[in-house]
Amino acid sequence: MCFVVYCRVLGLRYDDLLSEYDPEVKKVLEQLPPWELELRMKRLKRAMDLDVKKTYLDPEIAAKEDVWDPYIRSRLQVLKNERVERQIADQ
Repeated sequence: MCFVVYCRVLGLRYDDLLSEYDPEVKKVLEQLPPWELELRMKRLKRAMDLDVKKTYLDPEIAAKEDVWDPYIRSRLQVLKNERVERQIADQ
């Protein structure tokens, strides 16, 4: 099954799969609004539950989820740009 389709049938976004053990991702997660962090956790729990039960989301619900919504990647890019700017300024 295609990665995008698999994420969609489990109700995940690509950014949900980014590792919390990456220091930069962890910092971005700490900056997220509480409601967005809660939605992420609910999507992850729902995906694990569906995977264990070998079932998928209803197609109507799955179609509503935007797999590529960059709610972490956009903030991560800003964080990386700031780090690069600091490194250039320090030289």
